[in-house]
Amino acid sequence: MKDVKFNNSSRVTMYALRHTSIVRQLLANVPVTVVAALHDTSVTMIERNYSQYIADHADDLARAALPTPSEVVSFGDRRA
Repeated sequence: MKDVKFNNSSRVTMYALRHTSIVRQLLANVPVTVVAALHDTSVTMIERNYSQYIADHADDLARAALPTPSEVVSFGDRRA
């Protein structure tokens, strides 16, 4: 595997670039099937090795979707 040199002192491997690309796409909410196809790998490999990024981001999205207390609409006392 070739190394890519930046600023004559940093070494970045192709694997590091691939890893960064996968993580960024997952965090940008690109479907896992698309990420896998773009990186010539399987959905299983993405889920096995990058599940923490998928799960953490899903938690953030779920929290963002919840209404704030001021947005909650009260329908009054619904006891029969």
